[in-house]
Amino acid sequence: MEQKSTLRDVAQLAGLSAGTVSKYLNHPESVQEKNRKKIEKAIRLLNYTPNVLARKLASGRSRVLGLCIVTEPEISDSTWLHLLPMIQTLNDSACQAGYQLQIGLSSVGREEQTLQMLRDGAEGKGMDGLFLVSAWEVPEDLIRYLLNREFPFVLVETHSRCLENRQFYFDNYGIGVSCTEYLSGLGHREIGFFHAGGSQQHMADRYQGYLDTLKRLRLPWKEEFTRYGDYSIESGFCCMEELFSMECRPTAVICGNDNMAAGALQFLRKRGLSALETVSLIGVDDSIAARAASPALTSVHLPMAQVAKEAAQALIRQIEEGKTAESRKFSCRLVERESTAPGVSQAAGNSKR
Repeated sequence: MEQKSTLRDVAQLAGLSAGTVSKYLNHPESVQEKNRKKIEKAIRLLNYTPNVLARKLASGRSRVLGLCIVTEPEISDSTWLHLLPMIQTLNDSACQAGYQLQIGLSSVGREEQTLQMLRDGAEGKGMDGLFLVSAWEVPEDLIRYLLNREFPFVLVETHSRCLENRQFYFDNYGIGVSCTEYLSGLGHREIGFFHAGGSQQHMADRYQGYLDTLKRLRLPWKEEFTRYGDYSIESGFCCMEELFSMECRPTAVICGNDNMAAGALQFLRKRGLSALETVSLIGVDDSIAARAASPALTSVHLPMAQVAKEAAQALIRQIEEGKTAESRKFSCRLVERESTAPGVSQAAGNSKR
């Protein structure tokens, strides 16, 4: 049987002391970046896994972090594609610090189910801390429960009005603003929006950013230019079909995600229309769907791994040092590709710009 690598093996390969490696495993952010990179490279090369059992006994902790993900009742493919980079980074960060990650799923609207998961972890002593991931605003009573128990937790990809710290989320309002400004800069005046997610917090924030920017730029808002779907390719197809049933339609559309934008492209191809001559499209997620589409989709890149890594460091610091991190809102980046082009006002019934 192959002998497992030890902390001293990692230290020797990295050219550092065992104490520095131990410090990295407990508090990565306290180690200089150049040394962190050496340690991380050595860990990968040696396939090193910290001795969780020994660390449990030494610390008196479970060395388990909970990950509670609140999703739609039937989880869509796009939800998994969106969440997987975050889950992977949370898991990697936990393992590098000597923790195991325990994942649980709960459905939106089933607050009692979510609360029971929190109780099982916080009261049953099965977890040392919790990541709570949701596209919806977390109910205040769940936040209060965790605060009253003084149980370490962070919110990821969501934020709560009753909490001032430990929240790590994207600037979804800014996404709505930047997409609208970008399309306006290309000369578009009639800009539509493919809404998805119903009551989801991040979609509501994006839509508000879009509405506020239209008003600020003195661009018209037409209620019929907002169509509603569910993040799927099929709903993007249907939303575009609904727009084309109108005599007057927008020259550009901000889509709920890349899948909806890809569905819109499918509709245009079925009608024998050129996307660039018909309507400009922007997606969100900067996913493989955006890169594989023809034309390739302009999309908004979300720094999923960065959010997850900082959230993990904050939770571990909260557990081990009692320090609660400040909230952080992460900016997102527009990636310009081939699905957007200069536009002019569109006359009723005319499909060209």
